[in-house]
Amino acid sequence: MSGIVTGAGQNIALLVGGSPSAPYSDLLTQARDRGIPVLVPATVAASTPEVLALVNSMGVRWEEVSEDLVSVGRAHGLDTIVTFDELFAYECLAATVQLRGSDAPQPKDKLDMRLLLNEQGLSHTRAWELASEDDIAAAIQKAGTIVVKPRRGVSSCDVVVAHDVPSWRRAMAEREVDLASGEFYAEEFHEHLPFGEHQNWYASYLSVDVLNGIDGPVFLTADRKKPAANYGETGALLPSRITEAERAALQPWAAGIAALWKGLWPAFHIEFVHTAQGFQLIEVNPRLGGHLHVLVKALSDDGDLIASVLDTASGGSPQVPPLHGHASYFLVHPPEGAATLKSPPDYRSLVRRHTNVSVAVRRKTADAFDSRSGTLNALCGLLVTAPDADALREEIDRSHAHIISTARFSYGDAE
Repeated sequence: MSGIVTGAGQNIALLVGGSPSAPYSDLLTQARDRGIPVLVPATVAASTPEVLALVNSMGVRWEEVSEDLVSVGRAHGLDTIVTFDELFAYECLAATVQLRGSDAPQPKDKLDMRLLLNEQGLSHTRAWELASEDDIAAAIQKAGTIVVKPRRGVSSCDVVVAHDVPSWRRAMAEREVDLASGEFYAEEFHEHLPFGEHQNWYASYLSVDVLNGIDGPVFLTADRKKPAANYGETGALLPSRITEAERAALQPWAAGIAALWKGLWPAFHIEFVHTAQGFQLIEVNPRLGGHLHVLVKALSDDGDLIASVLDTASGGSPQVPPLHGHASYFLVHPPEGAATLKSPPDYRSLVRRHTNVSVAVRRKTADAFDSRSGTLNALCGLLVTAPDADALREEIDRSHAHIISTARFSYGDAE
């Protein structure tokens, strides 16, 4: 391990966390080639040794640090700590604001962000702090249906939609959610309506990623699939199918959110859901979208969104590459009730017969499934590319059917 020595003009560090969707190799390559030091929180070093093994194998200069990122930044003369990690995004944003001596907002978590956006008129979704089941009942009485989320949630883990108190209690019979810990909050739930063509498969979600450069905001939009059996809500498609009218409404909205940080923070991942009343703001995360980098690399000759974010953080303008074709990255979830994986899908046959499909996040024999794990409950992840939207949809359906039909599962105690 080597300590950080910041040179003249070098005031950026990259924090690497333990997020399962982080593009580690590309992150570390960019950091190494640019001479940007890498910070690894001690908790990540202890819990995710494979991250350290990769860092060391790539010859990256790094340092294990505490989670007091402001002190770390001041000790090393930093004014920006960039991350692509879900868990540490809020800490890095707040640390950067403080290191720059700015009066920009410093939300601690997703509830803080929601309340901030409500105050600014950029959202009107009601939200409530939770300490007991009485708070759940009060929120349901006001909103009808609520979604309960961890304030520092990762990959949709332990998210619960409750229509009434009995449905909440049924969910709690399968989960370990301690409301008294203060780590959960509730929001009113927005009913999802698909939009655009192919409504039987495609999105009710839309994510807008904003890169805030010196020449103004640059946008990337990705459609995200509606929750459905075996898919989950994790499918993302590029390019987006939103209309020019929708783009004209959502991009200024996203730009207004990013502008609250006065150019101090390079990228935001903003999620919207389509409803009968139009689009509603679901969530704002101070990091680039997890799978967006993978999609852009698959669709461009030399595109690298990590480079664009680092250019932006350095005071430059992001160079978002042109996209060639269409792509989807989606997670295949196990069938309802599946408890363990008896044998994996026939991945070899899939990639042999479909050269435009690649596989990631492969589960192994005897791996257990747990719906509390959100997107991490997936059986595997598939990256699919195609020259046009129709061909993409057909290939998604074929590859998904192949995965589910060739895997074998055990169901509960019956087997």
